[in-house]
Amino acid sequence: MWLYEAQKQADLVQAYGAERAALKVTFERCVRWLRKGVLPVIVLEGSGGGRASRTFSRGRGALGSAFAAQPQVQALLLALGIPCVNAEGEAEATCAALVAAGDCDFVATTDFDAILFGAPRVLRELDLLQGVASTCELWEAATIESVTGLNRHALVAAAFLAGCDYDCRSLTRRTSHDGEGVRGVGARQAVKIAHALSIESSGDALQALAGRFFDARIPEVSTSRKLGRTMSAPEAQTTRQDSFSDLADAKKKAQTSRMLSRTMSRAEEDPRCREGFTAAVRQYNRVVSGAMSACTADQPFTWKGVDDADAEKILNKVFPGRAYEKLDPLHLEWVL
Repeated sequence: MWLYEAQKQADLVQAYGAERAALKVTFERCVRWLRKGVLPVIVLEGSGGGRASRTFSRGRGALGSAFAAQPQVQALLLALGIPCVNAEGEAEATCAALVAAGDCDFVATTDFDAILFGAPRVLRELDLLQGVASTCELWEAATIESVTGLNRHALVAAAFLAGCDYDCRSLTRRTSHDGEGVRGVGARQAVKIAHALSIESSGDALQALAGRFFDARIPEVSTSRKLGRTMSAPEAQTTRQDSFSDLADAKKKAQTSRMLSRTMSRAEEDPRCREGFTAAVRQYNRVVSGAMSACTADQPFTWKGVDDADAEKILNKVFPGRAYEKLDPLHLEWVL
């Protein structure tokens, strides 16, 4: 995210160039976090799937020009003594795994995909300020599920339906429907469908969605109700209320059934929709290996202090003649 954000600042790139802009943003944010008592663990993007398998890169392992500065950024982090992890593929997937394992406290990103990858807590729009209160948004998977009734599988199902980056419908070429999800399904509709599938499948919306791709038959919903005996007046009144409730419930079920039927019919319009669904689920359910080896109970993530010689060598590219001055705040924090 930092590499992208550095390159989005046109004035910064014009003044420093793309690589030095990335170094400047990385350095200044790490300094700000350390001075706030936050130890950042930086996760660098890998080409083994993940982002390299997104619709815009077609799985060729190419991360693109946005990541050209990664080797220099990694060298800077090493010189600053800040923990750095190389992801196999998507950085957010490794971030999520580190937090889920308890090795880190939060994922800090602007990408909602971290929740879909299984991160229990995500900090978005984190703005660490001097002299005034810092701000951020806290996204908790448990709270999202409590409020919406959608667990991670349901959120992944909704993401696919509405359109997501990993909806790749061909391994060899881009198609016109890549990343589109299902035609006519927006975010609100996708959430409704995911919620209905969760109820239908006792919580596994992904499995229910997969089942409907292989068998699109929608079970019939009956709205009829037979009361097989006579009853006293008070009992009849109560039962009439129950009947109205049951009829309303049956009507809602019928509406849900029609909604699911329409959605699956639209999905069938594109023969490759199933491939897109499979590709998206494969990515969001990636098993991240290697991330846990970066931090163990015996060797937790720690700040290792600054290697002045290496840090100055790199920072002199960004701040000619002022590198040591720029490192002063870190020296003070290390002493403290």
